[in-house]
Amino acid sequence: MNEKIFKLALKAMDFQGAVDIDTELKLTNSELEKFAELIVRECCNKIERKYKYALGEKTQWAMSQDVQDLLKEHFGVEE
Repeated sequence: MNEKIFKLALKAMDFQGAVDIDTELKLTNSELEKFAELIVRECCNKIERKYKYALGEKTQWAMSQDVQDLLKEHFGVEE
């Protein structure tokens, strides 16, 4: 499993201990939903960092907001 994905899964589980990346994780339905929301938020944050600081133009920043809103709406992630 990808290390970033693994860490997001642990975060969704509110897990505080140390485990190996090869550990099998079992998520409840609510943890699975939280996991999916964390992935969408991670995508949105990545888009924000790229467009907000690298490009610095309002029109491009507005476009990144549109992309974020589209992803959030598609996956049903609320603010």
